[in-house]
Amino acid sequence: MSLRLKTVLIMGETLVGLLAFVYGLTTIRNAGWLLVGAGVLFGTVCLLLMERLVLSPLARIIGDVQKVEASGDLSMRVTVRGDDELASLATAINKLLQALQVAQEALRQSESRYRAFNEELERRVAERTAELAAANRKLESEVAERIRAETMQGVAYRIAEAANHETDLVDLLRYIRQELGTIIDTRNFYIALSDPEHEMLHFPYYVDENLPAPGFSTTRARKLDRGLTEYVLRTGQPLLATDEQIRELVARGEVVPLGPDTRVWLGVPLMSDGAVAGVIAVQSYASPAAYTPDDLDLLRFVSSQIASAIARQRRNELLRQQSAAIEASIDGLAMLNADGEYVYLNEAHARMLGCASPQAVVGKPWRDWYPPEEVARFEREVWPALLEQGRWRGEAVGKRTDGTTFPQELSLAAMPGGMLVAVVRDITERRRLEEQFHQAQKMEAVGQLAGGVAHDFNNLLTAISGYASLVRDALPPSHPSRDDIGQVLAAAERASNLTRQLLAFSRRQIIAPSIVSLNDIILNLGKMLRRLISENIEMEIIPAPDLGAVRVDPGQIEQVLTNLVVNAGDAMPNGGKLTIETANVRLDAEYARQHVGVAPGDYCLLAVSDTGCGMTDEVKARIFEPFFTTKEPGRGTGLGLATCYGIVKQSGGHIWVYSEPGKGTTFKIYLPRVAAQPTAVPKREEELPLVRGQQTVLLVEDEPAVRSFAARILREMGYSVLEAANGSEALNLATQKADAPIHLLLTDVVMPQMGGEKLARRLKAIHPEMKVLYISGYTVNAVVHQSEIDEGVAFLQKPFTTAGLAEKVREVLAS
Repeated sequence: MSLRLKTVLIMGETLVGLLAFVYGLTTIRNAGWLLVGAGVLFGTVCLLLMERLVLSPLARIIGDVQKVEASGDLSMRVTVRGDDELASLATAINKLLQALQVAQEALRQSESRYRAFNEELERRVAERTAELAAANRKLESEVAERIRAETMQGVAYRIAEAANHETDLVDLLRYIRQELGTIIDTRNFYIALSDPEHEMLHFPYYVDENLPAPGFSTTRARKLDRGLTEYVLRTGQPLLATDEQIRELVARGEVVPLGPDTRVWLGVPLMSDGAVAGVIAVQSYASPAAYTPDDLDLLRFVSSQIASAIARQRRNELLRQQSAAIEASIDGLAMLNADGEYVYLNEAHARMLGCASPQAVVGKPWRDWYPPEEVARFEREVWPALLEQGRWRGEAVGKRTDGTTFPQELSLAAMPGGMLVAVVRDITERRRLEEQFHQAQKMEAVGQLAGGVAHDFNNLLTAISGYASLVRDALPPSHPSRDDIGQVLAAAERASNLTRQLLAFSRRQIIAPSIVSLNDIILNLGKMLRRLISENIEMEIIPAPDLGAVRVDPGQIEQVLTNLVVNAGDAMPNGGKLTIETANVRLDAEYARQHVGVAPGDYCLLAVSDTGCGMTDEVKARIFEPFFTTKEPGRGTGLGLATCYGIVKQSGGHIWVYSEPGKGTTFKIYLPRVAAQPTAVPKREEELPLVRGQQTVLLVEDEPAVRSFAARILREMGYSVLEAANGSEALNLATQKADAPIHLLLTDVVMPQMGGEKLARRLKAIHPEMKVLYISGYTVNAVVHQSEIDEGVAFLQKPFTTAGLAEKVREVLAS
């Protein structure tokens, strides 16, 4: 029976019983209260029935279900009692639990299989992920290496390209630093090049944070030491060293600390031709981790390119310098092919050939630039020697494009492939200078000969003219022999003039220089010079207003000017113009190079120009030679210009002649300018009358005739004369007469054993008040070595006359 039917039957039976009970009570008591009590009773009964029949079994079922839920054990079952709906519910729950248990087992098995699959999948995914990660890392490394390699190759390529095109080493090194800065820190960067020959280390490019603005240097250099740079040079190995490692190197004595402390230093050798040529280095003052071994590898990789670039650039620079030197050379350089055609020549060679540019010569055969006789000589002598020895050197005659020829020094060298290198030097100027030098040597030799002859003649002429004067003075005025003696004296005077000119030419006459102005000398002689030339010659004097001073003997310059004016007058027999002018000039090194013996500097110019007949080159080559003249016999001695030459040379100057036939002649005299102020040129004074004397004169002369003549004149004038043939005799006499005064020493300048200058110094120690008068034809010591006597020293030129000796002695004693 179902639970619902049981419940209805029980509730019906209970209700009937309650209604019957209520009805009975109604009859007894108050019906209302009975109904209330019946209702309560009915409800209570219903609740009890519900608890017993429904709620308790249901609670048991719920409890069993909660136990299953709490334990999770689906194998537990709900207790089944009876066969009512609750039992069916319990049975159904048990079936559900059974089904759930089966499903749970299936799920557990499925989960186990899934877990195993998932674990396997995760394992495989992890393995694959690891493989992919490793592959990715490998790929990233390969990509990074590829990028690094491409970057390094790019840097190396651009450096090599820059080395091929960059003409300036500093610009190249600046570009190298800029390129390296794209991959490493180059704030402190330098390249050092070793110069072992001079033990120097040069830094053509040095960038450092410690340098003042602009922060780089292109001229740093120092002596080789034992720094980090030298360590790399010495070992030939790259070095990456932190500050700690640097201290270890210092402690081991490997290096010496130089410059500011660095936190890390990286240097790599620059190899060139198998040797260490330099070092490229970077450094950091901030962090020891600024550079890594990878940076070292990078720098080492590009160092070869940098070394090659620097070497190539330096070779190119050397080639450019050599090319510039070749183009700037005054020597010609040419290259000819196997056919003898010019393929290259420099500007100098083109100018030698009279061409505006080398292109005018390129492609033409060498035969076009030599005269036919030279071409024949080359084929006969030069080419066989060149083929045999590979080179030839000698002189030749070249031909210009206008047909003129010029002497040249030629050096030829055969090259592989039949090429020929020629070095050509135009020796026209050298030939001219050699001719000047040979002329100067010839003049010097002739001068020495003339000086020696003049000196000996002066001694003879002194005796001849002296004794002739004595004989003439001893004869009465009406004696017929006085005219004969006069002719002897006139001849001696002419001979004396000749010897004076010879001495002037040989630069052995005594000079008394002073600081003067050439303008003063010219203006003082103006009227006299006018009388030396004919009236149909116009004479113009053009003095420079600001002319400097010169140190010369005024009398000698007067003689030079007189000789030049006389020659100019003779060159203009039909009239013309004579110009005398002065100027301040500066002779530069180029002028000095073209004129033998000239030193660059400031000079005063004295120029004498005429519009006369002029001279040929042959005449100009000999005009300064003694006794050479183009005048008719009897009109000249040939010593005028030779005298001018000697005087100018003895005064430290130079004389040059410029002349063309039919156009006239200009003589230019250059005398060294001095800074001192000029003194006035003294006027010529009238001759003083002879005055007798009573003083003691010590006469020292090695020539007996001259000594005898001078002693006789002095004694006739009242002087007491002590005679000595040389310095030793003079010293003995002076010692013997030490208590007696010697008022004047009259001595020759050049004597055997002891010269006059030395004798005077020694005698001054014994007789300090003694005056000195030198006599000589010329001096070897005072003139040849010093070319002058000091200002204030008295001198009398041989040959001298009775009056000349008397005047000079009185002048010196009275001074």
